[in-house]
Amino acid sequence: MLDPPAFITDHIRTSDNTAELIRMGHDPNLIWGARTDALYGLMNLMQRAWSETRELKVPTLYAYGARDQVIPKEAAFHAAAALPGSDRTAYYADGYHLLLIDLENPRVWDDVAAFLKDPQAPLPSGAPPIPKSVAEVKALEKARPKPSPAAAPR
Repeated sequence: MLDPPAFITDHIRTSDNTAELIRMGHDPNLIWGARTDALYGLMNLMQRAWSETRELKVPTLYAYGARDQVIPKEAAFHAAAALPGSDRTAYYADGYHLLLIDLENPRVWDDVAAFLKDPQAPLPSGAPPIPKSVAEVKALEKARPKPSPAAAPR
């Protein structure tokens, strides 16, 4: 078994839902170490999935969190740009890698449910499409309303 190096696990945050991450850490059904050949297989699978993105034949919703520290932004943007024009993307400004367990996950689940009902309908959250460049991210961040000091958590 190969455990991830501490310099990664000490600095990578996969979700803002600490309680769920702790629960997952105690789940005996989750595997936290991985054999090198399993990691190699996963990397091959991800490479193949990326290279065949244009060949998707079913409606696809590709969601990405702006705070994802696992999938690099450039790779996510490139993959989103490779989707067929009929597919959808959603960019969650407060989302991490594990969007479906993040604290804002009800928004994501609502978007997934709406997409499954009608892939062409607007997403209830109003999440914008995944940006195509880092410059587009900066424009989105600039346009995003800042929370008022009274609304900030203490």
